[in-house]
Amino acid sequence: MAVKLGNHNVDHMLSDLLASDFVEFQRFYALEPFGSKFEELHLAALRCQLTNYLRSKEQPAYSFNDFLLSAVEKVETRKQSITEAYRILSSLK
Repeated sequence: MAVKLGNHNVDHMLSDLLASDFVEFQRFYALEPFGSKFEELHLAALRCQLTNYLRSKEQPAYSFNDFLLSAVEKVETRKQSITEAYRILSSLK
């Protein structure tokens, strides 16, 4: 929020920020979200459009999700049994 307001010192920004200004800023964020999360979405949309425009007709179209940087394959975790969890917790004494 400090960077968006043009102030790179968070403590200085907070000392000058009125509660009414903070509420107004929250309302603005609800209407026009910003930040790295939303920048990634915008860039993914642009990458997808450009790539699909430049692909040959024989190639299948790319999906929006193909261009999200955070959309990496998740490592599957195994479920831990109650007995195993109890054994681990008991060893922490």
